[in-house]
Amino acid sequence: CCVKSKEILVVGGGIFGATAALSLAKRGHKITLLESGVIPEPQASSTDISKLIRADYGDDHFYTNLMTDAFDGWRKWNSNFHRTLFHEVGALLLTKEEMKPGEFEWESYQCLNAQDYRLRRLKDGLQESEFRAWNNQAYLDGYYNPTAGWAESGEVTTEVLGLSKEAGVDVRESEGCLELLKQNVRVFGVRTTQGRDLYADEIILCAGAWNLKILPELCELLKVVGQPVIYFRPTEPSAFEPPHFVPWAADIARTGWYGFPVNNEGILKIANHGPGYRIDLSKPLPQVESATIEAARDFLRSSIPEAAEFPVVDTRVCLYCDSSDGDFLISRHPYLTGLTVATAGSGHAFKFAPLLGELTANAVDDVDDERLHRFRWRTSSSEKAEQARYTGE
Repeated sequence: CCVKSKEILVVGGGIFGATAALSLAKRGHKITLLESGVIPEPQASSTDISKLIRADYGDDHFYTNLMTDAFDGWRKWNSNFHRTLFHEVGALLLTKEEMKPGEFEWESYQCLNAQDYRLRRLKDGLQESEFRAWNNQAYLDGYYNPTAGWAESGEVTTEVLGLSKEAGVDVRESEGCLELLKQNVRVFGVRTTQGRDLYADEIILCAGAWNLKILPELCELLKVVGQPVIYFRPTEPSAFEPPHFVPWAADIARTGWYGFPVNNEGILKIANHGPGYRIDLSKPLPQVESATIEAARDFLRSSIPEAAEFPVVDTRVCLYCDSSDGDFLISRHPYLTGLTVATAGSGHAFKFAPLLGELTANAVDDVDDERLHRFRWRTSSSEKAEQARYTGE
């Protein structure tokens, strides 16, 4: 489409902001990206050693279809990056009891099979499988999905920002947005944490959890929660490498537990995709509690026994910017002209990274895109979550 070139300020250098800046720069817009800290920002949810890349979404065909397109983007990115950052090694989705209709794993299995994913059901459990680190008596069902894997998320964000710079984006670290500059219903710039006033035709808020400080009305739809992430150092890292150890989710909708093979430094990460800790951004982030680490060890004792006593080398609280309905928010503001918001990753946006920039750019450029209806502006919605999310119930 033909779009008139604009000066655009992108606020936030996480995966939403990085991809938006790249896509808009490629369309000929003049882009300045502001990040309040360093890039990658340590507290940003996209800054980590790994994120799970999967199309398993229960019976939610919208996200499954979207992810099918995102896989093409991930493979293209691998060819454009300096090295492979998306590792398509497959993923295990395991259940302790037989999969049943209405449950996340069963519905994912049916949905993906209907779309010709080459799944391998583990109906007889793990007794004769190659995934030998697992307790072969603990999980009676599930499946292996070869069209899945993990991405080195912090490195991906850095790489995308590098491509943005090559495309002409002015990336400014240690300069965030203090407040929006408005006249009546028109947003025309931002006041930065460096005390500067910057002006632009369009502003895009991509600051994740920190969007709520800039635009408090978002608190009607969004909340910030912290999820525990724990990093272990295996005695024998080779035992936790693909193909015999791949990304996994173990009864995730009932327990929240998921994890990864070791990374290049031999670190084994597990995390919880659950209710999390409620976060107050005006206070220091909480630490992962010792009780949570012990709960992780209890899970490992029954599921991956060898890993249960590995030393913990680090922990992290991953910030989720949750919408009440589990969907992202990628939309022009309904009554403030010149303002677009791209946020509400809700703990599952990163896997769509190759599409996020295009979606955000289409919202900014008023390009008709039916996918954006799912991410439309709303002030409140029914309380629900992405189907893999453990709700604590």
